[in-house]
Amino acid sequence: MQFQRENYGKRRKRIWTIIISIIFVAILGYWFINKSNSKKNDSKPLYEKKLNLKVNTSKPIKKRLDLPDMIKEAQKSIVLISTFDKKGNALGQGTGFIINSKGYVVSNLHVFRGAEEAQIKLNHKIYKVDQFLDKDNKNDLALLKIRNKKTDWKPLKISNKLPSVGEKVIVIGNPLGLESTVSDGIVSAKREIKPFGKVIQITSPISPGSSGSPVLNMRGEVIGVATFQMIKGQNLNFAIPISKVKKLISDKSKKLARLDSIDDEELKTFDTNFNKGLALFETKDYDNAIKYFKEAIKDTPKNAKAYFYLGVCLKKNHSIDSIEQLKQAIYLDPEYVEAHYELGDTYITLNMQNESIDSFKKALSIDPDHENSLIKLGATYIYLKRYKSAIKILEHAADYLNNAKAYYLLGISYASLSKNRKAIFAFKNAIELDPDYVDPYLGLATSYIVVQNWTRGISLLNKAILIEPENPNIHFLLGILHLGNEDIQSAELELKILQKIKNTSKLRNKLNSAVNRYKYKKRYQY
Repeated sequence: MQFQRENYGKRRKRIWTIIISIIFVAILGYWFINKSNSKKNDSKPLYEKKLNLKVNTSKPIKKRLDLPDMIKEAQKSIVLISTFDKKGNALGQGTGFIINSKGYVVSNLHVFRGAEEAQIKLNHKIYKVDQFLDKDNKNDLALLKIRNKKTDWKPLKISNKLPSVGEKVIVIGNPLGLESTVSDGIVSAKREIKPFGKVIQITSPISPGSSGSPVLNMRGEVIGVATFQMIKGQNLNFAIPISKVKKLISDKSKKLARLDSIDDEELKTFDTNFNKGLALFETKDYDNAIKYFKEAIKDTPKNAKAYFYLGVCLKKNHSIDSIEQLKQAIYLDPEYVEAHYELGDTYITLNMQNESIDSFKKALSIDPDHENSLIKLGATYIYLKRYKSAIKILEHAADYLNNAKAYYLLGISYASLSKNRKAIFAFKNAIELDPDYVDPYLGLATSYIVVQNWTRGISLLNKAILIEPENPNIHFLLGILHLGNEDIQSAELELKILQKIKNTSKLRNKLNSAVNRYKYKKRYQY
C-alpha cells in the first residue's frame, strides 16, 4: 500500500511540471510576437498605433484659414484710387489691388475715364500713377503700375478656376471712400452678359468707389473684379472673372489720358453697334457714338436704351434734338427712370424749368429715392424761389441719401427764409460729409455774417482757403467778416488779394464800398 501511494505522488509531480512548461512556452511565444509587432509600428504616429489607421503622410494636412487673419492680410494689397482732371480737380475714386511684386495694379477702366492724373493710397502712404500698362475696353479692365522703385510689393493670390454657385465670397473695397470695407455674400450665378461675356453674379454689394475691388474666395484667392450692378434689381452685382485679367499684357508705358480713347482695332472687339456706341460714349467721344447709336436704332427700332444714349449724346453736344430721342426712350419704356431724369436735366439747360419739374416728378414717382432727381428738383425749386417746396424735397434727400449737396441746398433754402439756425445746421452737416466741398463753407460763413458771429466765420473761411486759395468768394466774405470784427487792416488785405485775381471786379467793388463805409462810420461816429 505504501508503494502505491509513492507512485501516485510522483505522477502528480510530472503532470504539474508539464502544465507549467506549457504555460511558460505560451508566455514566451506571446512576448516574442508582441516584440516583433512593436518594431514594425515604431515608424508610425502614435494615433496610428492606437487606432490602426492607414493615413497618407506624404502630404502635410492643410490648416484651415482663419477669416479675420485672411482679410487683414488681403487688405495690405488693396488700394484706394483717386483721379483728377487737368486742373487737379478731383473726379472720383475707385479700388484696385496688387497682382505682382512689381507693383502692377488691376482696376476697372471706367474708374479712370476723363482722368489726367491719378494717385494710389496703400497702407496710409500715397503713390503717384500717371501711366498704364494695358487696358481691356470690352471687359472694363485696366492694368497700371505704381510709380515707385520698390520691387517687393505684396500681391494677392489669384485663383485658377471659376467659383461654384453657392460658394461664399467676400469683397474688400472703398465704397464712397470708406477704406477697406468688407462685405460678404455668395456666388449666385455664372451667366453671359453682353458685352462682357461670362461674368460672376454675386450678392455682395458694389457701391460707388467699390469698382475694381477684388472678389475673394475663402482661401483668400481673387476670383474676380467687382465691376457693375443692375440698378433696377437688388443684389444683382457682377464681377469680371480673374481669368480675363491674366490676358492683360504688359506694354510700354502710356499716358494715363490714353485711357480716354479707343482705337478702331479695339472697337472691332464689340459685337453690336449699340455696344460700340456705348464704348465710345464712355470715352466721351459723343460725335462718333451718335453714329453707332443711330445704327443700333436701325438694327432694333424698339431699343429704348439706344434712344436714351443717343439723346444724352445729343444733349452733350447741345443739340435740342435730344428731347425727341429721350421722349422716344420713355415712350418705349415708361418706367425708364434715367430717361425721365435726363429729359428734366435737358429742360433746365433750355431754361424750361416747369417742364423739368414735371420730368423729375415722374422719375421720383417711379423711384422716390432717385438721388439725381431729388437734388435737381430741389435746386430747380430754389431757382424759382419756391423755397418751401425745395425744403420738402431736400429734407427727404438729406435724410435718406446723407448727401453733402442735399444738405448744402437745404441750407440755402432755410437761409432764404431767414431760418438761420436750421441753415447753419444744414451747412455744418454738408461740411462734415464732404470737407473738401467749398460751397457749404460759403453758405455757413454767410449765415455767420447774418447772426454777426464774426470770429466763427473767420475761423471757418481760413480752413476753406486751404482748399481753394484763389476762390474770390472766400476772400470777399473774409473781408466782410473782418470788417464786422473791426479789423480794417485784414479787410484791406483781402481787398488787395481780390485785386490780383482775374474777373473779380464786382466782388472788388462791393468789398471796396464796404471798406469805405466802415472808414466813414469810424470817422464820424462821435
